Amino acid sequence: MKNLRPLKLILFSLIMALVVVACSSEPQIVEVTRVVTETETVVEEVEVQVEVTREVEVVQLQEIETEVVVTQVVEVIPEYIPEGTLRHAHSVNFLNWDPHRDQRTISLQYLNPVYEGLLREANDGQSFIPELATSWEEDENGVTFFLREGVTFHDGTPFDASVVVANFERVKEVGHPVNRGFLANVESAEAIDDMTVRFNYSQFDGTVLLTLSRFSGKQISPAVFDTVSENNPVGTGPYIYNADDSNPDNTFMAYDYNPDYWNSNAQPVARFEISMITDQAAHVNGILTDEFDTTQVSILPLIAQMEQAGMITSLSPAVGWSMHILDRTGTIVPELADERVRRAMMYAVDRDAYWQVVNVGFKSTQHALPGGYAFSEDIEDIEFNMEKAMELMAEAGNPTFTVDVPSFGGFNPRNAFFASSWEPLGITLNIVEVNNIFGACTQGEGDFAMGICPINERHIKHFVENRLLEGGFLNPFGHVDQDIEDLYAQTVGLPLDEAEPLFAEIARLSAERGYIIHLGWASSPVQFNPNNVSGVQVRFIYPGTYYIGDVSLRE
Repeated sequence: MKNLRPLKLILFSLIMALVVVACSSEPQIVEVTRVVTETETVVEEVEVQVEVTREVEVVQLQEIETEVVVTQVVEVIPEYIPEGTLRHAHSVNFLNWDPHRDQRTISLQYLNPVYEGLLREANDGQSFIPELATSWEEDENGVTFFLREGVTFHDGTPFDASVVVANFERVKEVGHPVNRGFLANVESAEAIDDMTVRFNYSQFDGTVLLTLSRFSGKQISPAVFDTVSENNPVGTGPYIYNADDSNPDNTFMAYDYNPDYWNSNAQPVARFEISMITDQAAHVNGILTDEFDTTQVSILPLIAQMEQAGMITSLSPAVGWSMHILDRTGTIVPELADERVRRAMMYAVDRDAYWQVVNVGFKSTQHALPGGYAFSEDIEDIEFNMEKAMELMAEAGNPTFTVDVPSFGGFNPRNAFFASSWEPLGITLNIVEVNNIFGACTQGEGDFAMGICPINERHIKHFVENRLLEGGFLNPFGHVDQDIEDLYAQTVGLPLDEAEPLFAEIARLSAERGYIIHLGWASSPVQFNPNNVSGVQVRFIYPGTYYIGDVSLRE
């Protein structure tokens, strides 16, 4: 019989493996190795009966519903709540709460906390910053504004395109004559949709954005159109007027931060307070005794006193100071119709002495400063020359006359300077005290033959329209200079860069012919206590004002 030992070993191994599987409670992996001897092929039927008992563990699977809760971790940013009070002393009297009916740039210090426009000027005056519009597109036929969503007025009225249209129409109907004039080339405003508004031009006007960044563009809640002047200012701005804490005559005004305002960066303090004080010496005492954090003083000796005590003065060309010869027709004072008399008065003014003694700022004999828009390089030398002034008066017959001149507060030292300058010419200024700055620059009512009228138009185009053209607001006697009228007519519809040489020529003529006797541009500075605040910056052609959002209170 053949050797069956290898086969028996294989069978024994197989049986043992099956027994292990049957006895194990856990699944086992059994490796079986079959050994075959290759030296001999065996063909033999072997009947082997092996009984294997196999236990099978049945696992019943149950479907279990499990509620999975996904928790999203959200960073909770605490609500911004500003702290502290910023206290400011303002040197001009309050007018009213209606920005559409005001045109004194210095008023913007107390209007801007409450009201916003679609855009505002940057501090340098060279660009615009979005406010109630997030962007805009201008072409030769108009400008389209895309409005900020989710804004409400202090009274809860939603801000949208229909509100912008209503405010535009209100300015055109009841606004100050100057503000209406600035929008003369804007024919209409229309709501394209809820958050898009279009201003349509009757002819292209490159100054519309400038205009809308100031009084004419301020947005008032339509709910108070009829009552805004009654101590009821309602805007969208960062601060809300607190009538309960303010004086009824607004010699003291309090503002609380608007908790629903869209830009907390414009709310550095919880409260803003303004005290209206025309006596600039009182400003000095107030800031030195820590009654105020900021103040607005333009008299040089008082500024020096504050700076010696450690206060800091912020400067920027903010307002042009000049004497306007309003009665160029000789209606009240016949001598002023003579160009030789006006030119003599022009040569008798020592501007260097003025800026050393009276005011802080930048000397100029014409509308613009060197390098500024429409500065004339061709203007004749009209600096101080008393000998030439006397010669011109002699040519005119050496007239002697007295002129009433309105004055108020900070105007007094300026008028005194002009009075002393013209006394040698035989011209006497009779200083007439008036009760507000409007009276001091006559407001075009024709009550005075001359007056100091601060130049605060943002562009010379508006300066010419207001002060030199026949229908100008500050040309109350309707004087006509045909050369200037013709030059202005050529600027209509031109881009501002193309119109600049024409405006420069107008500036030259108005100075050389003695219509406006320029001193230059004052900074209309603001002083602040560096121990209390930082970031105070006078804005370009914004006399005596600063943007609250730039300011920080010291700890």
